[in-house]
Amino acid sequence: QCSKSLLAAAGFALEKQDRPIGQLSFGQRARLGLLSMRLLQPNFYLLDEPMGQLEPRLRAGVRVERRRVGRAVGHRVLELGQLIAGPFASAMLAGFGAEVIKIEPPGAGDYLRLLPPHGPDGMNPIFTTLNRGKRSIVLDLNDEEGRRILRALAKRADVLVESFRPGVLDRFGVGLESLRRDNPRLITCSVAGYATDGALATAPGHDLTYQAVAGALSLDGGPPVLPALPLADIAGGLFAALGIVAALTARNVNGEGRHVPVTLEESIGALLLMERAEMHMPFRFGNMLRGGRAGYQIYRCSDGRYLA
Repeated sequence: QCSKSLLAAAGFALEKQDRPIGQLSFGQRARLGLLSMRLLQPNFYLLDEPMGQLEPRLRAGVRVERRRVGRAVGHRVLELGQLIAGPFASAMLAGFGAEVIKIEPPGAGDYLRLLPPHGPDGMNPIFTTLNRGKRSIVLDLNDEEGRRILRALAKRADVLVESFRPGVLDRFGVGLESLRRDNPRLITCSVAGYATDGALATAPGHDLTYQAVAGALSLDGGPPVLPALPLADIAGGLFAALGIVAALTARNVNGEGRHVPVTLEESIGALLLMERAEMHMPFRFGNMLRGGRAGYQIYRCSDGRYLA
């Protein structure tokens, strides 16, 4: 039989506390089993569940813990990023179970939240998606108190992700090297725009210009076309998260933090690995993927729909 405390936690009425476990549905039994594990083992966390599918009486009073699965479990991540790439990287880490603290400037903060369109909460839905599951704090790095708080946070953090242009944090007096000196176990990751050894290293840019420089806008040799997705930002965020997880794994062995440099130009370039391998070939396998093969094509059908 189920204990009174478990039944109460699951939201059952008092008159049903003596209900035999065999009379409960499979979902109710599974839920009570997870609750018992949570009570017996404080470090055991439940996966996010589709709470809307549970009966109201089972849902009442039940708190589902944040996911704590994956390589980033128990790690604290500081994010100094705006728009897509940096927030995408830390969103991946939050999905792996990390605690992410988003550090925003005064005023509008990450201005992606204000760009149209606006969802029911008044914010851009892409901003909401990229920053779900994070905590947020406003720090003015132009002010000494803001810099002091950032240094204090970095001393207790595992990872710091930033997407400023190269040298900006140094000008604020909180450069990544100084933060790692204060916390030798800290893993820092910079998500910059252009390759750091190129002429555009410190130039401003957007996803479109990073894809243009990398050669992603004209894969078939024709005129360049506007990309349908911000792939440089997305790829940069993915490679940043991958590099951070690798650095965390290495730290488990040697106990040392390190710097993970990522640029969006080189990230989208990495996705063009196959294209670059065939760059000067008269016949390309990639051409078959862009309409050169009948079995790999999109066809419009007589009913107006399409067949892939």
